[in-house]
Amino acid sequence: MSPIIEQIYNNAYQPFLQDKIKLPDAISYAEKPIKKFMLSQTRETDLAFYSKISTINIQDASQVPMKILLPAFVTSELKTAFQIGFTLFVPFLIIDIIVASILMALGMMMLPPTTVSLPFKLMLFVMADGWQILLGSLISFLPLFAAMLTGLIISIFQASTQINEMTLSFIPKILAVLALFWNNI
Repeated sequence: MSPIIEQIYNNAYQPFLQDKIKLPDAISYAEKPIKKFMLSQTRETDLAFYSKISTINIQDASQVPMKILLPAFVTSELKTAFQIGFTLFVPFLIIDIIVASILMALGMMMLPPTTVSLPFKLMLFVMADGWQILLGSLISFLPLFAAMLTGLIISIFQASTQINEMTLSFIPKILAVLALFWNNI
């Protein structure tokens, strides 16, 4: 996504700020790379679905209007997100089911299965190199990392002082995210 943002910045935003082009031209220049990116990430079935709903016949991908492309792109991304979530959820669910079945077979009904399955889930996390994936994701999006770090510091403060005020934890996180965005602009 970074090359696309750079392309929009160089071809549309900067010339518009320097009064070299008018707003409609800037929007047109910015739309081309975004449209190309969204078309590459959108499923054909979603495009067909939204073109059928809007009764617009599309012969070529370059003819797709933004009013069809945008909802098709969002739907495709949501489908992908649900698939990733399901893929991540299934191994942990299988671990819980296996542990619960073994505990029931052994007659240990009073022992919560989550107590036994937690070490197996942690082992799966470590074996899949979860720390590198998690930290890489956090570092690549600094405002999220700042908000989580601020939240951790505030949680430690709240736990030690027994202050459980919601605004004490919410407002500093928002300020941390805004400060990072302000510094990056």
